[in-house]
Amino acid sequence: MKIVISSKDVLDYIILSRRKNELEFKRNHLVVNGASATDSHIAAINTTIQNIDDSVAPLEEKMKLAGLKPLTLNKKELEELNREIETYSVQEVMKVASSKEGELYEKLRKRGKLAKKNFEYKEELAALTIINTMMPPLSSNELTEVVEGMKEEANLELSEDVKNKLTPIIERLGYMLKNDGNNIIIKKDKTDLVCKWVNNEKVWIEPNKADEFDENELQIEKTMNRIQYFTAKSQINENNEDEELEFKELQTEYLNRIKKREALCFYAHVEVKTQVDLVESN
Repeated sequence: MKIVISSKDVLDYIILSRRKNELEFKRNHLVVNGASATDSHIAAINTTIQNIDDSVAPLEEKMKLAGLKPLTLNKKELEELNREIETYSVQEVMKVASSKEGELYEKLRKRGKLAKKNFEYKEELAALTIINTMMPPLSSNELTEVVEGMKEEANLELSEDVKNKLTPIIERLGYMLKNDGNNIIIKKDKTDLVCKWVNNEKVWIEPNKADEFDENELQIEKTMNRIQYFTAKSQINENNEDEELEFKELQTEYLNRIKKREALCFYAHVEVKTQVDLVESN
């Protein structure tokens, strides 16, 4: 059986799973605070969860047949926190989630921080999950163990094509790469990229360039506002010679500012279109 699975499939699975977890937490909070299973708002949440399960099921089946699981940053630490939190009752978890104090709350807060980071990097992790299937088994295991926090460094044997796909994504996740003969060594760097949004699209910026990026975005907005002013004005009255000159200068500045934006940031969606054909063994 031939299976075609893309990073879009994995991304949809990550988003839907996150939404289900949020709804289950909300439902538990309501029930602990006195809501009945027959209440309309609880029934509505249950219906939404069931709809999510219906959407997730074919994605899970596809990933199962393809033999892959979404990669998770710091999975080892997350699993340890989950085991510790699961020793408490739902009532205890809901109580400290409201009071925001105590040892259990610190565990919840730490887990939430790790989960948030995974969701912020969901596009990269979805693409990396697919690319991981293109590697030799030993390299695939090495990469998984580094990303999921089980070891500090990985030595990967990669084809040139896979290396080109992997490099920009793994760097955005905060890893350094260096060549070691025919292999690639990846190692965690402590410097995390800064997440920003441009026209409703997520971008990543190196920390030392964040202020420069923000200032450039401010100038882009100011320049665009002036361009729109002169455009609107020209539809009512013709701009004079000085205004036409300023208008042309603004257009040039705008294009230069856009080029600078492209040089300062990495678009999260650029590298997530990779897909692979997998064959299920009978």
